[in-house]
Amino acid sequence: MTAITETRIREAVAVHEAHHAVAAMEMGLSVAFVDIEGFFFGTKEFVAGVGIRAATDQPEGRNVLPMAVAIIAPSLTESGDASVDRYASLEREAGLILAGRHGIDSQEVIESAEYIVWKEWDEIRMLANRLVAEGRVEWDAAS
Repeated sequence: MTAITETRIREAVAVHEAHHAVAAMEMGLSVAFVDIEGFFFGTKEFVAGVGIRAATDQPEGRNVLPMAVAIIAPSLTESGDASVDRYASLEREAGLILAGRHGIDSQEVIESAEYIVWKEWDEIRMLANRLVAEGRVEWDAAS
């Protein structure tokens, strides 16, 4: 893989993960970190991802709409890499299936995500640029 290809993929993954993180925060979820360099969660290794603090005192299903919106957000724009965009399409399917299983209309999920991506596009780009430079961004629990 050439340096240009590696840079393009890093930028695409950063844009993708920034969509998830910004949408999650806009929907009221508490984001601990977003990482594009790889991390472990227990014994599982992830290439990239967003760590969301789950409220354990919430009734089941309460956070489904915010999670579904955060899951599908990257599918609303092109990242610049076809493989990252294909993955975003799979996530979109999964997010809409999750919402549907909890009685949430897919159009509500899509419209909420579209509005956030439109409204917060500058924030998504700034976070993506920061991720390209730093690889990982963390927030404290109070944020």
